[in-house]
Amino acid sequence: MRKYVLEEYVLNEYNASSKAREDVSQFVLQNGFQSIAKNDKRKFRKNKLLKLLLALSIYGRLFVRLNKNDILFLQTSSKVLEGVLRIKSMKRFKIIYLIHDVFPIRYDDAEAHKNEIRSEIRRFNRCDYIICHNRRMAERLSELGCTSQLIPLAIFDYYTEDFIPQDRPLTLPCISFAGNLGKSPFLKKLDESMNASALQFCIYGMPKTEYANLHYCGSLPAEQLPAEIKGNYGLIWEGGYEVCEENNYLRYNNPHKASLYITAGLPIIVWSKAAIADFVREHRLGICLDSLDELESKITSVNLEDYQAFRENCLKLRLGLIKGEHIKEALSNILFSLENQP
Repeated sequence: MRKYVLEEYVLNEYNASSKAREDVSQFVLQNGFQSIAKNDKRKFRKNKLLKLLLALSIYGRLFVRLNKNDILFLQTSSKVLEGVLRIKSMKRFKIIYLIHDVFPIRYDDAEAHKNEIRSEIRRFNRCDYIICHNRRMAERLSELGCTSQLIPLAIFDYYTEDFIPQDRPLTLPCISFAGNLGKSPFLKKLDESMNASALQFCIYGMPKTEYANLHYCGSLPAEQLPAEIKGNYGLIWEGGYEVCEENNYLRYNNPHKASLYITAGLPIIVWSKAAIADFVREHRLGICLDSLDELESKITSVNLEDYQAFRENCLKLRLGLIKGEHIKEALSNILFSLENQP
């Protein structure tokens, strides 16, 4: 049983999607998988022809090298996955597919989006194992008809050079937010609402945005950000200031910024109905909010003892994240299952 990984590299200037994929590839390689090819799209930017030629070269390599009972780990796009599945039907190898984004699951009215959902689920069902974000995502995929073996990850790992996390004294509370600022319209209203607030904010990301009451701190490489990010808390929020629960993707996905904050030793602030809020509550990592209007009252009600407990719990988890323990545990469970199949 030979184990291979298709390494995945993408270029995204506005979020850490490239960081998540690179980290997964690195940890999978550490777990005894061999690199079979690199799907490195960073070189080509918007050149569709070169991307097509890269995909064709990858398919050719997979067809030549993979055989029955070999295992291929993937975390690629739906388009590339479709091509790999066609090769799988001929060569009979096994696929472990890790989900980064699967937006169709967010729809409450599945019937109205049945074609989009069915197309995604059909691809998943042709894989042998699906590593998904958490138990909520696994349950939702099962509801929508996914029959592959689903392995919840719990949280994404986050590789960084080990460092001593900053001391974060709880004096004047400061909240940090890191992400795609173009997809964070809630920041505009938050900026307006903080005019008379005692809270401070540090904002990291692109595109560069000016605020009246939130301090824009620029954009830093994802590898560097955990050691540099300021503040006492890390905020996880998406979309508008007022939460619209309908079709809200946060109910199912694990934002990569949660891993960033934990790695930095930052307790988390998150919407109470987000999937990652279950992890925050279970490990006592921070505060869950029903609304951003609760932000100041919730933070000022946290005493020093509780804050230190949040922070210590983050520091307990961070070593596992930077060593890739979660993806490695998922792979170990899958490999044990494969080795013990009749």
